[in-house]
Amino acid sequence: MKDLKVSRSSNDNGFRFNRYSIIALLVIVSLAAIFIKTSSFQFAGRKQEPVSFSQGEGRQMTVQAPRGLIVDRSGQTLAYSERKDQLYLAFAGLDDFELNRQLLELAKLFEQYGVQAEHSLTNYFDLSSASKERLPDGELAFVFKKDLDEIAAWQQNKNLFNLAPSTARVANYLKVKLEPEQFYEYLLYDLFRIESRTAKGNLYYTRYEAWQIMQLRYEIYVNNWTFQQGEPVLLADNIPASLRDMALEQKEKFPGLVTKPSYYRMYTDDSRYFSHILGYVGPISSSEYERLSDFGYQITDITGKAGIEYTAERYLHGDNGRVPYGTWYRDADEFSYLPGQGQIEAKPGATVRLNQDIYTQKVLYASLYDTMLEVRERKLGNADSASAVMMDIATGRVLAMGSIPSFQPADFLQLDQDNEAAKRAVADLLDTKHKPMLNRCVGETYAPASTFKTVTALAGAMEEVISPGNDKYECKGKENIGYKNWVCYGEPEHGHGWISLAEGLVYSCNLYFFKLGLDIGIEALSSYAAQLGLGEYTGIDLPGEAKGIRPSPELKAQTRLTPGDQEWYPADTCQTSIGQFDNAYTVTQMVRSIAAIVSNQLVTPHVIMDIESADGRLIRPEQKSISQLNFKQQAMDMVTDGMSQLKYYEKSNFTHKNFGDYPINVGAKTGTAEVGLGQDLTANAVFICFAPVEDPQVAIACFVEGGGKGDITSNIARDLLDAYYGYEPRTEIQQRLAEMDQDPEKFLLIHEREEYQAEEARKRAEEETGETAPADSGTP
Repeated sequence: MKDLKVSRSSNDNGFRFNRYSIIALLVIVSLAAIFIKTSSFQFAGRKQEPVSFSQGEGRQMTVQAPRGLIVDRSGQTLAYSERKDQLYLAFAGLDDFELNRQLLELAKLFEQYGVQAEHSLTNYFDLSSASKERLPDGELAFVFKKDLDEIAAWQQNKNLFNLAPSTARVANYLKVKLEPEQFYEYLLYDLFRIESRTAKGNLYYTRYEAWQIMQLRYEIYVNNWTFQQGEPVLLADNIPASLRDMALEQKEKFPGLVTKPSYYRMYTDDSRYFSHILGYVGPISSSEYERLSDFGYQITDITGKAGIEYTAERYLHGDNGRVPYGTWYRDADEFSYLPGQGQIEAKPGATVRLNQDIYTQKVLYASLYDTMLEVRERKLGNADSASAVMMDIATGRVLAMGSIPSFQPADFLQLDQDNEAAKRAVADLLDTKHKPMLNRCVGETYAPASTFKTVTALAGAMEEVISPGNDKYECKGKENIGYKNWVCYGEPEHGHGWISLAEGLVYSCNLYFFKLGLDIGIEALSSYAAQLGLGEYTGIDLPGEAKGIRPSPELKAQTRLTPGDQEWYPADTCQTSIGQFDNAYTVTQMVRSIAAIVSNQLVTPHVIMDIESADGRLIRPEQKSISQLNFKQQAMDMVTDGMSQLKYYEKSNFTHKNFGDYPINVGAKTGTAEVGLGQDLTANAVFICFAPVEDPQVAIACFVEGGGKGDITSNIARDLLDAYYGYEPRTEIQQRLAEMDQDPEKFLLIHEREEYQAEEARKRAEEETGETAPADSGTP
């Protein structure tokens, strides 16, 4: 038995050895087969052996969802998505000859249908200009589009051509080609095998036909790894429906041809008057993809980069879909097609409705532009920029918002298609002088100047420092107040005498408010400014909001370097009370504060009215946020009474002209903020108002950097109120509106920026060459 067991054990071991050997052999054979198969997946151009499939496999491509609409208050479209059909080519096991023949047929179809194919090869290598004029039958010559160092690096790229340096000891056809004709022959014979060197000049294609094939082969070449794995390569981005239908009908003739819809963001011409509200879109960034991929975002998606496109991104994006595409397999010499399955329709993004309307926005931009020009013509200042906000007092709806210089959202959609648009977009992003990308209404802070006197007035009345019939201070013209000598700008010699709060607001007497501010005290003054939302985020539904700065002893101690400067002085309170010192607020904060003073409530400004799904369901109603304040009616009345009298003061030239006999009773306050020192000293113009005085409905804040006296900015408020109440525009605005149709870019000050850029280029040229460039030179 023992021997028997041994004998049987030996037989078992032999059996196992043979079985394992067979298994090992099968594994080796399988691995060898895989190696041979993958080695046939040569990078584009090397001969692709036909691949026989016993069965096909359905695949899918992502279809980006149509981005949602953005419309104005009346439903007029500002931003939308346009469908464009794309044509792709998927791997179908074609050899070089079959692939080249098919690509030539496609190239001819593109010419027939007027389709611009994807031709990234021409970024480096192209026909000469003379050759293009002789197409298609003339003699063709080729050129490199970049300097030879870049061409050499391009050809040596290991993930592309992987050619060796010209000094390397390898076969000539594997070396860098620095002569265009040599490179053409390399593509023709060696890489894409369009022609055979052994044919001895008996060419199958004309030189132009070979060039057409090369351009499309290159698109496959640069994506070859994913192409070999079944991922289609884009050949044409925008094909007509007739070509799309033909491609679908003739699958057998064009194995691997795939079409799918794609949706592109588009902006209407009127979108330029909503630039800072709308924002713009661009390719998704890596950080955005990391954050949004869980929501179905793809690496090829676009996302909002500014404005409502950014803040409403999740509503506007929609849900991507899937379009199936089949696979082709070959049995003997015949192709068979296995259709894909599992189509998922893309779900369009939601429609965002704004609180603004196109007409009012156009009036706003016309008025900003016209006011800046008038400031310059009257030599009141440089008028470097202008901005304004009109808000519904009861709800916080932003009825108008704009600032110039501005930009065109559409420029950012055409970076790879329109060189001029691309230049403007890049220049806008890099322009630190004009800052056209900055929404000055929410992202820039300014000293409110004398418009802050309304805050000081409210604080004085609330603290009962002043009251009706007991609200007078004496202005002597020149006085020492708070241990500092001051001069009244309005009446420096004799002063205003004893004046009431209303008179102090109308005359904008600094000395009156210095004394009132000292009696109130900085703690109370800063507290009321905070209650009015000054120096605090408004919560507006736009990105990039600045918080602003509200003066206080604590802030001064934190922001000054030397101990002596960190102490709070009475003179600091004086300066604060008239809107200077550390006061710095956004235009939106200013309009919100005056609305709060006259309504006894603090609202959250918002530019979005509501959001509806693509099928018309309300998915986000208007987001109103209102906080009730506890101001005494008597205190509010004292402020509004003073503001209502400014329009009758004839020394306030523009305010009196605009509102002295206006059909609506308007309350207003001007401000002139000095900024800079010495020769750089300039004055910014500020204007705030509300209407009607009896039942406040709207509030407006306007600002012109380098605008001189604030009185002139009342023009902007007048024009906005005309639009709000449906009055005929001023003659000047009617003329500007007519000019907008002829040259709308002018009203964004684009021409002015281009002149500046040309001047900067001329200066750089002089610095680099040491020679004086012509004054009209736009480039070095």
